[in-house]
Amino acid sequence: MNEELLSKFLAGETTPAEAERVLDWLEASPANEAELDRLRMVWERSAAVRPQPTVNVDLAWQNVRKGMEKKPEIRPLPKRSWWPAAAAACVAVLAGMFWLLTRQAAPETLMLVMRSGDAPRTFALPDGSKVTLNRHSSLEYPEQFAATSREVSLHGEGFFEVEKNPEKPFLVKTERTTVRVLGTSFNVREGKDNVDVVVETGRVEFSAGKKAVVLRPSERAVWQTGEDTIRRLPAPDLNMLSYRSRILLFNADPLKKVAETLTDYYGVPVVLKSRKIENCLWTVTIEDKPLDYVLGLLRESLVVRGITITKKDDGTVEIDGDGCDGSE
Repeated sequence: MNEELLSKFLAGETTPAEAERVLDWLEASPANEAELDRLRMVWERSAAVRPQPTVNVDLAWQNVRKGMEKKPEIRPLPKRSWWPAAAAACVAVLAGMFWLLTRQAAPETLMLVMRSGDAPRTFALPDGSKVTLNRHSSLEYPEQFAATSREVSLHGEGFFEVEKNPEKPFLVKTERTTVRVLGTSFNVREGKDNVDVVVETGRVEFSAGKKAVVLRPSERAVWQTGEDTIRRLPAPDLNMLSYRSRILLFNADPLKKVAETLTDYYGVPVVLKSRKIENCLWTVTIEDKPLDYVLGLLRESLVVRGITITKKDDGTVEIDGDGCDGSE
């Protein structure tokens, strides 16, 4: 691959066709990703270097001394009226004030912030793309996108359905990572110490610092604080995007995993009090139901002997029992 084209890609100056060529090349081999990482490092280092002017200190000091040794020439000022000068100064001041008061300020891009609050929220962006924010997430974006790109900043988690526009790549920025696409659907989750990306359709480039990977449908990758790499992970859990679909799917899942999923989905701590029930298996499909309904299903499912479900004053849900149904 031509290094000039790769440099244009790193600088965000490629045409849509050129960007597609680079993405195809990256997908062809892990060695190509390593080559882009190497070039990214060289490119960033070269951008940081700036030539410094050479100063001849001795010559500069000689020039200063010459200036100090010259005697000032004193000339008498000609006698003339001060009125014309004063009038001219007043005119200049008034003209300047008029210009300051009447000039129009250069238009600034208005930035908007969308917040989801205590429940997921779906809304449209200026280009027609759709975003579903998970609970307690926010997205910052311009009222109108720039001429060459569509850039947004995410805090929390969001699912993006991006309108295809080859002339304007779509970029999702978190504090330390970037997801770049032309038109696709994908999920970005920014955690305290990591960023998790899952692709549903199309392709995305997921980058952090000098590292970048290309992801296809049903692929997932995670960047972790303190790691100089982006790790590819197995296909995502069925319930990872449940905040968007409003459907929970459990297929012979252990109760420990069920409790973790319910905690993440409802934002309420669900705790197992006994290790005896951690591996009790539960199979059920739940579509857009409140937590109390789900707990009622669990109580009636008979997967746990002697099950008790208690709600604490702080909102925590505690589940206890004597063991799994049919076990000793």
